[in-house]
Amino acid sequence: MPAALKPDRKPAQQRRWEFARQMIMAPGKRADEIWAQVRGHAEVAPWMAVNASRELHHPETIKYMDELKGILVEEFKVTAKELYDKLEVLYETSLGGERPQVAAGVSAVMGQAKLMGLDKQVIDHVSSDGSMTPSIITLCGPDDDDEG
Repeated sequence: MPAALKPDRKPAQQRRWEFARQMIMAPGKRADEIWAQVRGHAEVAPWMAVNASRELHHPETIKYMDELKGILVEEFKVTAKELYDKLEVLYETSLGGERPQVAAGVSAVMGQAKLMGLDKQVIDHVSSDGSMTPSIITLCGPDDDDEG
């Protein structure tokens, strides 16, 4: 069990751990809102932003946040190859039955395309007749050996 998950922490450490946990788990929430919630305040006051900033930069909070990030990375580790392989199985299964499910097969293929980055639209900025080509600008200046 990671050190930060041990139940024998002091109240200040428990609050700091909870603050770090909520900062990781609720990325859209402001630090002062989380600080107020952890401390049991019903509303957020302007002065709480200062305390939340101090808490956020406290070495112990940083340590807890790093520890939590490590736990989450290991817990949700999935590679693009694993996802691609799962989509391949779904594609084969969707078309291989008695009644092929074409829509499911198309969805699987589109999922694979997204994983490989092939779903991006490429815009060619040159027209077919060549009238819209990028401009080339050459900057000219006096030579170093020119005087005057």
